[in-house]
Amino acid sequence: MKTKKILVFGDSHSLIWSGTDALGKKRNLFKNVNVYHLGPALAYNLLDESGSKPGKWGSAVMDIITKSPQFDIRYIILCFGEIDVRTQIIRRAISNNISIAQSADLVAKRIIKFASLLEEYFQISVLIWEPVPSTSDKNFSFNENFPATGSEKERNIATHRIALTLRSETEILQNQKKRIFCFGAYEKLTQFHETIVTYFSDGCHLNLSGLQIALKELQNMDEKFNLNASSFFQLRDESGVKAIIHEVSQIANLTMSSVYGDRNSLQKQNRGYCFHTNHDPNPWALIDLGYAMCLDSLEISNRIDAEQKRAITLAIHVGNNPQKLNKVYDFKDKALLVADPQAFRIKLNCNPTRYIAFSLSEPNYLHLGWVKIYAKRFYN
Repeated sequence: MKTKKILVFGDSHSLIWSGTDALGKKRNLFKNVNVYHLGPALAYNLLDESGSKPGKWGSAVMDIITKSPQFDIRYIILCFGEIDVRTQIIRRAISNNISIAQSADLVAKRIIKFASLLEEYFQISVLIWEPVPSTSDKNFSFNENFPATGSEKERNIATHRIALTLRSETEILQNQKKRIFCFGAYEKLTQFHETIVTYFSDGCHLNLSGLQIALKELQNMDEKFNLNASSFFQLRDESGVKAIIHEVSQIANLTMSSVYGDRNSLQKQNRGYCFHTNHDPNPWALIDLGYAMCLDSLEISNRIDAEQKRAITLAIHVGNNPQKLNKVYDFKDKALLVADPQAFRIKLNCNPTRYIAFSLSEPNYLHLGWVKIYAKRFYN
């Protein structure tokens, strides 16, 4: 009996459908889902210049499907368009003297045309994942090969237009009994056309929190059209358990108001001098996890040899913008000042969080015995 499979094709944004965060260890958590990352694949090139035959990437997709007779392919997911938005659509709108909507429609309709070719040729249901919002200007990293063109708002308006066109065009096809569907989460991942960065690992690619939103939209599409695609995506780790708690301090990047000697890193084992600063007016230490994680708790210990009272004004703030963090705990007059050999844990609300800040509100040294960070994740 052939193994039932979903085949996913696309640019780097397709990787999230294997449960792989762009900044995490690459692995496939879904045994019945095959993800084919084709490279920096433009949706425009799914078809050739005539718009009637498969182009560079379209031919690659069809070739892979043709060479997969060992699978019972139930669904094909196309994951294209974000690179077109980021690098092409605004530029083409300006150079061709057309509107953003017209430029976006050229890409959306080519995706639809290619999906129709796939559905007709292979007789398999095709699911189109709408492109995710464009790279946030706040987390912009320059790539000379693929520079983002246009403002974040312009690019996201183009993304939204592609989504709306895909929705209207697939509705027409469904009325014609075609098995072509689309789903997306643009409205959940933006606010006033501004990308919500907490759902993105690098300002561009979805993280696992963003994947959960995507899977919810896939489930909604299943229910609406009586499909079964979401059943192929069961987020589990190797032990079969859903998100589990991992200690993630090892991957954190630490910056401080100053560095006392060489004590400039998180303490992992012994109760040493965790981020020890000089005597600063308002000392602080900022932990950057690299991307937003669903935090479970923080384990904290004061140093036990001496100077416990230096922590009397210590406060902890968390969030996703280091300039706008929210206070989650204030140690003033708390038991942290006691030289207790037992560390204690602060339970957090599991909201997506990238930054954790420790600070004092008075001139002093900032140092603790240790800080350990626990997050709910699907793999180390």
